[in-house]
Amino acid sequence: MIRRLSLSPAALNAGASYFGFVSTSLYGLLSIPVAVHYLEKSEIGLWAVVNTMLSYLVWMDLGIGSGMGRLMGEAVANDDRDEIDRWWTATRVTLWVQGAIVIILGVLLVPVLIQWMDIDSQLRDDTWHLLLGGVLITGLSFPVRGTIGLLTAQNRFHWVLLMQAIAPWCGFIVFYLCLRAGWGLKSYLASLVVSQIVIWVCCRSSIVFGPYTPKWN
Repeated sequence: MIRRLSLSPAALNAGASYFGFVSTSLYGLLSIPVAVHYLEKSEIGLWAVVNTMLSYLVWMDLGIGSGMGRLMGEAVANDDRDEIDRWWTATRVTLWVQGAIVIILGVLLVPVLIQWMDIDSQLRDDTWHLLLGGVLITGLSFPVRGTIGLLTAQNRFHWVLLMQAIAPWCGFIVFYLCLRAGWGLKSYLASLVVSQIVIWVCCRSSIVFGPYTPKWN
């Protein structure tokens, strides 16, 4: 009885949630002193501003990725694979369009933001790299969010929590190593790339090795 409860979806979600909370908290506590040790005050301020701006862009998916779980929940429960494929295709197309819009808006707004923030000439190049690179990475990551809805519908949401807990640490390692190598603020961009690659690999693996792999319809 205890073993069955410990392996239930609710228990797995709870365990993954606690693990994610601890992992994210430790990541936040450790990343700040590392940045303070290697970056100047102006660079830390720019790092915080860019990180906040990219966080706002993430909200532009309007919850479609996670909401897909409700849309295809009935199809998954009935093992209606044609319906699963249709919802999967519709969601992926929508997320790709949203990602493209984010990239276009970001590219158009970056010069305006740089002008508005009155960035110091020494940090201007880093600002361009961080904002343009961050916008591109954020936009390209949108289609991956459809996996959240699929895993939710399949009652495997704990994998989403585990991915969100593990990926930042992979980025943190790259962030630290690049800072030590003298990359400066570009270290943050490298950490974003690695984190997104890890998330993509985990999402793809969770689909391929899941109960059913959706196809384009």
